[in-house]
Amino acid sequence: MAAQVALVTGGTGGIGFHTSVGLAKAGFRVLVTGRDAARGASAIEALRRESGSAQVELVLGDLGRISEVRALAQQVLALAPALSVVVHNAGAMAERLERTQDGLERNFAVNVAAPYLLTQLLRPALRAASPSRVVVLSGGTAGAAVGSLGRSN
Repeated sequence: MAAQVALVTGGTGGIGFHTSVGLAKAGFRVLVTGRDAARGASAIEALRRESGSAQVELVLGDLGRISEVRALAQQVLALAPALSVVVHNAGAMAERLERTQDGLERNFAVNVAAPYLLTQLLRPALRAASPSRVVVLSGGTAGAAVGSLGRSN
């Protein structure tokens, strides 16, 4: 029987890295997204070493670009026609207004639009592995931003 497959966005560092280690230790084949090939290759090597699993692979894509989200989804579907878990971990926190090449505000593009679009594009693989799960992680910045509304600093 083939291992269940999990996709972790932003798995090259931080919480995504540790989530990927845990999933690999639990027997999942883990696909990890990253934007940079060199950093990604280094992370995959570390993930394999820490998890003791060779079933960890890199899928490259910039979640701040709609065309790359679509390409990323096609790569994932080719690698994993059945996807048991998607962990949306990648995030952006630009302090100044930045626009993506698609004209979206960067934080919105990476934190909202990309996870939504990627999930929709991966629905066939998620259905094929039913029951499957989609997990969306968020940092404390959302709460901090809401908590600061109305303050006059």
